[in-house]
Order: sequence, then C-alpha cells, then structure tokens
Amino acid sequence: MDFFKQFVNQFTDDFDFDSVMKINKKYYLVNPQIRLLLEKLDMEEVRSAGLFLGEEKSKKFNSSINLLNLLKDKTDRFVKLNDKSAWLFICGRDVFDENIIEKGNVNSSVLVLNDKEEVIGLGKFDKKDKKLLKNFYDLGHLLRREKK
Repeated sequence: MDFFKQFVNQFTDDFDFDSVMKINKKYYLVNPQIRLLLEKLDMEEVRSAGLFLGEEKSKKFNSSINLLNLLKDKTDRFVKLNDKSAWLFICGRDVFDENIIEKGNVNSSVLVLNDKEEVIGLGKFDKKDKKLLKNFYDLGHLLRREKK
C-alpha cells in the first residue's frame, strides 16, 4: 500500500501485510485465523472483517482513523494542535500555523494530533499559503456524513 510508504518506510518492515484483507474496495486488518476461515467462505457474502483500515475511491486510497492510529508512533509526519484549533479541525475547519504547537516533517500529508497526542485526522499544508493546514479528513467526518 502506497499510503503507508508516504508516511514511513520502516513501518513496512514490521507490519504484517498478510493480515490485510481486501473485501470489495475496502481494506481490513484481520486476525490470521479469521482470515483462513474467511477464505473458505463465499467472498460474495462477506461484507467486512476485522479492523477497518480504509477504502479505494476513484483510484485513490482513503484511510480510516484506525489506520492513522497505527501510523502515529511510526511516523515523523505530524502536527500537534492546541485545544481550540483541534476542536475546530474536528468540525471540518482548516487551521492556521499559529495554532500548531508542535511540528514534525510537514513536506506532505500529515497526521493531525490534539494536545493529548490523540490522532484527530489527516491534513496537508496549502500549496499557496504554507501557513494554512487544510483539513483532508477528521474524526467528525462520519458524524457530518450521517447528518446528510
């Protein structure tokens, strides 16, 4: 998965990719024993299994918060937000540079953390305005989607 590699190369060395199972266009982290059982079943009837990691949409991979949590301790691509801006980020807002209390490597997509170092989403700095962290995905996304 290229999504892993954009965050950290060493993650690929200690991650068991054999435990990742693709069902339709969705990826799951599945216990090896459950994977063996599922492979004996008719995959047409299987809808999900294990921990949801993300899905392919329009030839692009959209990660889940579960996958971002797995990556958190393995990457230097992160920003940590103050409490107020973390809340705004979860509400779908972009964040200005002055609300960032710590930065790692910010050359590409970054994990967005709150001040307690919990993953709250995925962001990317604006190409034109390097002081603006664009909200790509956040914890509140599912709630906003359900509201529609």
